[in-house]
Amino acid sequence: GQPITNSAERLKQGAELYFPSVRLADSGIYVCTCRDQRSTNRSHAEIIVEGGPAKPIVVTVEEPKSQTMRVGSTVNFICTAKSKSPAYTLVWTRRGIGRLPNRATDFK
Repeated sequence: GQPITNSAERLKQGAELYFPSVRLADSGIYVCTCRDQRSTNRSHAEIIVEGGPAKPIVVTVEEPKSQTMRVGSTVNFICTAKSKSPAYTLVWTRRGIGRLPNRATDFK
């Protein structure tokens, strides 16, 4: 990801992220990653700063959002978006992994 902004301070050896005065530029998702000799895991937090120019984007996954399937079955999810900007992209990723499994297709 991107380096932490100057308005953020890392405390307690990186375990706590502190913003003394939030700015519009601080909006975003911050990822805390822990690595040891055997594995890596991460969690995230999001800052949404109000009071700036509104750029609302509405993203919806159509129902059913959760499907229990048998091995070998076919599954399909549809994601739609509404944005004030005519140029936007929709991309599927898998949480915790990022990329989709080789068997999954992202139709654009």
